[in-house]
Amino acid sequence: MVVVMKNLIFSLILTVLLSPVVTTQAMEEGDKTLSGIVSYYLPDSSFYKAAAGLDLKYAWWREDGKAYAFSVGYTQWGLKGQSEIRSNAGGATGIGLGGDVNMIPIGLSAIWRNQTDYNRNLDVSLELGAKYAIADSGAQATVVTSVPGGGAAVGQSGIDVEDSAYLFVAIDLAMLFSDYSDFVLGVGYNYDILSGDVRAAGGKIEENALTGFFFNLGYSHRF
Repeated sequence: MVVVMKNLIFSLILTVLLSPVVTTQAMEEGDKTLSGIVSYYLPDSSFYKAAAGLDLKYAWWREDGKAYAFSVGYTQWGLKGQSEIRSNAGGATGIGLGGDVNMIPIGLSAIWRNQTDYNRNLDVSLELGAKYAIADSGAQATVVTSVPGGGAAVGQSGIDVEDSAYLFVAIDLAMLFSDYSDFVLGVGYNYDILSGDVRAAGGKIEENALTGFFFNLGYSHRF
C-alpha cells in the first residue's frame, strides 16, 4: 500500500510539472490566497498512531501560476499503547504510553498550479516545502519494572518530546466554488530531516519521527 501511494504521488507530480501552464480563473500577479486546511496524518512510526490538525496558509501568487506560501497550524498526535520492553539484569522494564503530543508546525513552500484539461472549474497543484514542528507534550508514561521474586514496581513519568523538522510534498485538487474561492482535496507525504528525541523514565525511548502520508480537506479564498 505504501509503495502504491508513493508511486501515485510521483505520477501526479510529473503530470503537474510536465503539463503546460494555464493560469486559473485569472490568478494574477500579486493575488493572495488564505486557506484553512484540515489534515489527517498516518505516520510510519512505532510511537504515533495517527494525528489530526488544522493549518492556515497564506500564499502570494505570480502570473504564471506559481506561488510562495507561509503556513502555521496545530496538530494533535495520538500515541500507541506500548513503546518498548527493555531487558536488564533484574528482569525487564515495560513502558506504556498515554495522552497526546501537540505540535505547532510552521512552514514555507512553493506551489505550482495548473488548470486541468477536463474541466475549467478544476485545478491541480503541486506543493513542495519544509516545516518545523514545535512539540508540546502532555503525554505520560507508565513504567513497569519486574523485580526479583516475581513482583513488579510501577511508576509514572512525564514524556519529553523534542521539536522536529521535515520536508513535504502535496498534490491538491481545487474545485472552484466562485470567482474568489474554492474547495481543496489533497494527498501528500512527509519526510523527516530532523527527528527530536522522545524521553521518559530517564532515557530515550523513541524519536519524534513524522514521516508518513497525510490527506487534506480545505477552503481557499482569494483577495
